[in-house]
Amino acid sequence: MKSVGSILEPLTLIHLCLLYATADHWAVIVVGSRGYWNYRHQSDACHAYHVVQDHGIPKKNIILMMYNDVAHDSKNPLPGTLYNRPTLSRSTGQVTEPKNVYDGCHVEYAGDAVTPQNFMNVLLGNKTASNGKRVLESTKTDRVFINFVDHGANGYIVFPGTKKLTAQQLHSTLLQMYTENRYKEVVLYMEACHSGSMFIDRLPRKYNIFVTTAANRHESSWATYCPPYDKAHNHSIGSCLGDLYSVNWMDDSDLADLSTETLAQQYEKVKRETTKSHVKRFGSQTVENEIVGNFQSVDDISVIEATASNASDKVITPISAHDLKVISAVETYDVELIGKFYRYLRSESASDRTRSVYDLMEELRERIRADEVFDRLNTVARNVVDRVQGSDSGWECYERALKMFDVSCAGLGDTELGGAFTSYSLKYTETFAALCASYKNHSAGVERKMEQVCSELQKDGSFFKGVNDRHSGKVDLS
Repeated sequence: MKSVGSILEPLTLIHLCLLYATADHWAVIVVGSRGYWNYRHQSDACHAYHVVQDHGIPKKNIILMMYNDVAHDSKNPLPGTLYNRPTLSRSTGQVTEPKNVYDGCHVEYAGDAVTPQNFMNVLLGNKTASNGKRVLESTKTDRVFINFVDHGANGYIVFPGTKKLTAQQLHSTLLQMYTENRYKEVVLYMEACHSGSMFIDRLPRKYNIFVTTAANRHESSWATYCPPYDKAHNHSIGSCLGDLYSVNWMDDSDLADLSTETLAQQYEKVKRETTKSHVKRFGSQTVENEIVGNFQSVDDISVIEATASNASDKVITPISAHDLKVISAVETYDVELIGKFYRYLRSESASDRTRSVYDLMEELRERIRADEVFDRLNTVARNVVDRVQGSDSGWECYERALKMFDVSCAGLGDTELGGAFTSYSLKYTETFAALCASYKNHSAGVERKMEQVCSELQKDGSFFKGVNDRHSGKVDLS
């Protein structure tokens, strides 16, 4: 007669085989911006798409959200293309031309479908709200890789128009994924200014989620391969080709052995190479010891096996690319200014030169206006007298202040971002936290003061005139 152990042993083996047979790998890649000056975000995303697809994740399991307006923008000198790296010339005279990452980059959610709500619907597998588009169908045995690329500010990330996804909304979505057993483990790479603010004190280790961000809570992330280092296939692209953090992790994933390199090792490499901002990590220490291939590929290797491997800790980047990435890096807030400056320098006809100088001067005026608005608001924050404690939390006051600024100072806004913000003025969002602290989270007082400051500035018709003229197609240099 067979023992119980001899009967259970093959059953256990069958169970394990079925478990591994049904385990799957998914990738969700999101770009929250639009417009040609944000070229780098869409080239980052398409490069990421190829990283996971080239390493074996099937196309049906890769979901890309991207406005998809850059490749065919009239400013693009090579229509239908996106390049995440420039032409590289080696000391030997050998020239390496970059790959068109737009080729084969399948966009599932494009245009106005790129919203915070749709992003959350995708993560939660909400087919009902997806209008027939694909969503995550992952289970408790599956691994999910998420890559978000865009602008950000203290406590939120940006989507096209005036739409924002707050840290609380993202945390609630990840919590719901966890409670509904929608994954085994998640890895999230976030490219955005102030991206560290999205995860501080918000990500319990029990969630089995590991996160790295391009910047800490107080700083900008950096673009790279910016003009004049933006040439591909004998053309100046006219915008930054990539983001420093994103290009660094993808260069490593393109060349490293993902079956031996751990997430922690990749983090350390990217942290060392991303010298312009402070790359941060959050979440599960167990997950960070998994191999990269468990998330960016279809590997399924245990932590013990990965830890025992001898993956090299050497920084892996293409020859001559590392120095160029640093030399060509530009702070995110200055990308549009640099792009417009070089568009003016490169203008070949009188009409192009006239148009580009108008655009450049309007960009400078726009920055001066933003500086003045926030200088006044910071002065208010420093000089508030005793106030009664408000009933809102600091976060509630901050959110209300952001919304009021979008309404009261709408004339300052950028057509790509919507509302009152531009890619430059996002650098000032911590001013609203300072105002709330000064007013003891008395939101109504903050709102009144903000409305007053914007109203006073708008009484001077010339203050908002440049922006309004630009939006209507008129620009006056006087």
